[in-house]
Amino acid sequence: MRGDIAAIAQKSFDCIMCGLCAARCPAEEAQYNIAILARRLYGRYLAPRSAHLEQRVEEIEEGVFNAPIAELMSMDETGLRARYNAREVEK
Repeated sequence: MRGDIAAIAQKSFDCIMCGLCAARCPAEEAQYNIAILARRLYGRYLAPRSAHLEQRVEEIEEGVFNAPIAELMSMDETGLRARYNAREVEK
């Protein structure tokens, strides 16, 4: 709350958003809402841009995945289950 958005965002990941802090806060501030705001501000303005995410968004916009998605959408449940069970699982 003193302007260090990155520190607030990092520390807020231990929060389970239960609201007990808001009930005890003498200023009657909902700390969990402040934590969510800090996370959003950090993600939007402070976090470094992800190169692989930008690349994937470009691929989606170019339609690289349209055919595979259409194929999956046309499959029945049995085909989807077979495809899922035959997938390569990371170690």
